[in-house]
Formats: sequence, C-alpha cells, structure tokens
Amino acid sequence: MKQLLLIIFVATIISCNNQQNYSERNVICDVEEINISSALENKDLIISDIVDSVKIIVLETTEKSILSSINQVIIGDKFIYIRDNYESGGVAIFKKDGSFLKRLSHGGGPGEINRAMRISYDKYNKKLLVSDSRKILIYNEKGNFIKDISPKFIYADFIAFKDKYLFFQLDIQNAETNLPSFIITDTLFKAIDKFYLNKKRYVMGGDFLSYTDKQEDVSFFRPLDNSIYSIGYDGKIKTKYKLSFPDFEANTDKYNECRDNTFWTELNKEQKGKCYFVGDFAETNNYLFFRFDKIRKGDVYVYINKKNKEIFSGINPFMTNELPNMGLLAGSYGNYFVKYLSLVYFGGIGAMSKIIEANKKFLSENDLAKLQNYKEDDNPILILYKMK
Repeated sequence: MKQLLLIIFVATIISCNNQQNYSERNVICDVEEINISSALENKDLIISDIVDSVKIIVLETTEKSILSSINQVIIGDKFIYIRDNYESGGVAIFKKDGSFLKRLSHGGGPGEINRAMRISYDKYNKKLLVSDSRKILIYNEKGNFIKDISPKFIYADFIAFKDKYLFFQLDIQNAETNLPSFIITDTLFKAIDKFYLNKKRYVMGGDFLSYTDKQEDVSFFRPLDNSIYSIGYDGKIKTKYKLSFPDFEANTDKYNECRDNTFWTELNKEQKGKCYFVGDFAETNNYLFFRFDKIRKGDVYVYINKKNKEIFSGINPFMTNELPNMGLLAGSYGNYFVKYLSLVYFGGIGAMSKIIEANKKFLSENDLAKLQNYKEDDNPILILYKMK
C-alpha cells in the first residue's frame, strides 16, 4: 500500500511539473467532412471485391522463429519486424522473403529485452527501436544491438519520422485537463518540443499513431472523435480528415452511459445502436481503414479512398475462404494493408484446400504453391493487399 501511495505521489508531482512546461497547441481545421452515414449500415462486404492485388509471405518456421500471437508488424526496407507475445513481449526479424533472421534476446543484460511494448522503424537512419518496460533499445536494421536510452518522461506510444521521434503520453501529463500530450525529440531523445492537443478525450486509452512512406507527418486518431489529426515535423497540428456520421454529438455525450449500461450486456433498446467506438485505425499511402464497434451490435469495417473519398464498408465475414479475410489487421506498408492468416481461425489444415480454390483468381502460381506446402503448426502467413 505504501508503494502504491508513493507511485501516486510521484506521478502527481510529474504531472504538475510537466503541465507547466507544455504549450497548448490549437488545431488548424480547413478540411471538408467525409460523410460515412451509409457506411455504418449492416451490409455484407467481401473485401476481395475491392482489392487490386494480394501478396503472401510465408514466415519460416523453426524452433527459434515460432511466433506467439502477433501484436505488431513493421515492414522495413529489407526486413520484417514482428512484435509478438513471446516471453510476454518479444521481437522476431524475418527477411522480406519470409526466411528467419533472428529473435532479439531476452533478459536484463545489454541489448536484451525485458518486455517489448512497442516497436518502430527509423527508415532515415535504418534503425529498429524497441520500447520495453524500462528503456528504448536501439538496433541496426539487422537486429544488432547499438545502445539503449532511458527517456526522462512517461509515454504510451512513439513513432520515428524524419530524424525525430514523436512520443504520445498518457493523460497523467495533463491530469486536470484530460488532454493528450506529445513530446518531439531528436534522435538522442532530447526533448525539442512539448505540447498538448486542446481537444478533450472522452475515454481513456485506445489512441492510434500512424505513419506512411509518403507522409511528412504523423496521423493521430482517438476513439469517439470524428477527426484524424496530423502532427507535423514542426509540431503543428492540423485536422487531416473529418468524418460525419449520425448522432455524433449524442454518441460522444452518451458513450459512458452506453458503456456502463450495455457494454458487457445487451444493448439498451433506447440507445438504438448509436454508440460507436472505433476499435482500429490504419492507413496506407492511398487508403484509410476503420473498424467501428457498435457496442455489442457487431463490427463495421470502413475503407476510404484518400484521393476521391470513395467509401467501401460492410460487416465482418470473418470465416470467408477468400483472402484477405477481414480480421487480424497487423499494420500497413506503402500501398498495402498487412494482415495475417492462421489456420486456427479457419478450421485447421483441412480448410487450406478451400482457401487455395477460393483464391486462384488473384494469387500467383508461386503464392498458391506456398499455400499448398503450408502446415497447420507453421507460423502465420502475412497477407499484403492493395486496394483498387
């Protein structure tokens, strides 16, 4: 109990001190709304109908490369970095053809991971960054250890962009105002800028940071908000996209009521399914992706073309044999969304013949051969798909 009180006391001091050093950052808003009202209707969507091409990468299976529940996938210039649940948080590295390179060591020594919480790839300096429970470990792109640094601030997520790092912080940094805070640092993790977004968050947790190859900024999105923000290299915050859907204001005001009354039970009929929660967000160079959870009324998946704002949406036909299936989104790479296939979710190895037959129309002969040689105990298969 004394330890808990000490932690709360220290956190309070950190919060009060940090609030004095952060500048309020106004949001520049000059974008048109994207109306997604029709997208939130319950209708079928076979994602293969709107996919231009599909690539698969079979991840080599060896005693050292076995993956345990994939959490994050980053595809770099030459290698694939996967954060999984190995030892409560591990990192495995594969070549782009799927062959296994190495798994980062676990332990308390130099270059060893205690528990990998997040990973980021610094494409400008060709470095892999791993955030564990105590520090950030820095490796070269092949996974050879360089050094580790312990940032002098609390953070929940981070991302590398243009020779700088952007850290997103928990609300403890602005406890009184409940506003999300950010720190931009140099590559030595020295703070260059500290600021907070002047828009209140309605619920704790679940914020998303996203960065694509062609961007000069980082996208930031929060559940129960209808906007995607961009955080620039100079620390300026802009509204990048703004979504319009039914009863948005009521949705945000009533969310806690919806959650308290219905989140673990059936939806209260009076709410009529109007409590939307964004469970996932990702983007490629050309498309935005959202998963809307209508509070126990099922998931709705929404894809938006960035250029012409065309919208594709539908409910989750999770068990379809066509690739890519709708679930298990793991990340993005260039123009591709990245998912993974594990036969655990498709009825075991007996389902593979159906998967092969259903995907002959848009998989190469080489990729089909890879599927034919797949075994039930093998590592998951990565699926890269580009939208039309």
